[in-house]
Amino acid sequence: SDSSAGAQIKGTFIDVDQMKEKVRESLFNPAKKPRDFYKKSGPSQALARSVVFENVTLMIIAFNAIWIAHDTDANHSDVLLDADVKFQIAENVFCFYFSIELVIRFLAFEYKCNIFRDA
Repeated sequence: SDSSAGAQIKGTFIDVDQMKEKVRESLFNPAKKPRDFYKKSGPSQALARSVVFENVTLMIIAFNAIWIAHDTDANHSDVLLDADVKFQIAENVFCFYFSIELVIRFLAFEYKCNIFRDA
């Protein structure tokens, strides 16, 4: 009965050597990024990998966050159709850009099922 209790306790605790191996593995094998799953050639993958595209996207995201704050304070309409033209144009421009970005990144993937991988 002592041997079965010892095996049960041993199975309850973390194996230190196995944990060390996992840490070493994660340090020497960095996590995959979405761009690792992109095609090797073609215009969509080239654009998706582009530093300019990445920086423009980040700039638009930042501007969109600022615009949302302005929109919250200045736009008193409940529906976009009732809002001033500047709010309608801005919302449609952001929607258009983010839709194009989504299409570009989708087309850049070699295997489309990889879009569901967590990076």
